[in-house]
Amino acid sequence: KQELQATNFKVKSMRTEMDGLDSLIDEKVNRAVELLHLRHDELSQKHFFANRALEDQCKASLEQEKQLDRLSIFQKKLKKQHSERLQYLQQGALQLQQLLAENVDKVGKEAFKLECTKGMVSRLHSRVDQTLRAQTCFENWQKDLKPKIQ
Repeated sequence: KQELQATNFKVKSMRTEMDGLDSLIDEKVNRAVELLHLRHDELSQKHFFANRALEDQCKASLEQEKQLDRLSIFQKKLKKQHSERLQYLQQGALQLQQLLAENVDKVGKEAFKLECTKGMVSRLHSRVDQTLRAQTCFENWQKDLKPKIQ
C-alpha cells in the first residue's frame, strides 16, 4: 500500500509538475501566438487599407479613362467640324476668286467701252460745238439779212 501511495504521490506530483509545465508551455505558446496574432492583425489591416486604396485608384483610373475617351470623341468631332468648315471656306474662297476674276474681266471690258464712249462723246461734242457755231453764224447772218431785205 505504501508503494502504491508513494507511486500515486509520485504520479500526482508528476501530474502537478506536468500541469505546471503544460501551463508554462501554454503561456509561452500563447504569448508567441498572441504576438503572431497581433502581427497578423496588423498585416491584415494594412492589407485591407492597401486593397481599399488600390480599389480607389482603379476606380479613379477607370473614370479618367472614361473622361479620356469622351475627350477623344469630342476632339474628333471638333476636328471633323473644323475640317468641314475649312473645306467650306476654301470653296467660298475659290468662288470669290472666280467672281473677282470675272469682275476684273468685266471691269476691263467696261473700261474699254468707256474709253470708246469717251472718244465718241468728244467727237460728238466737237460736232455739237461746230453745229452750234454754225447755227450761231447762220442766225447772225439771218439777222444781218433781215434789215437788208426790208
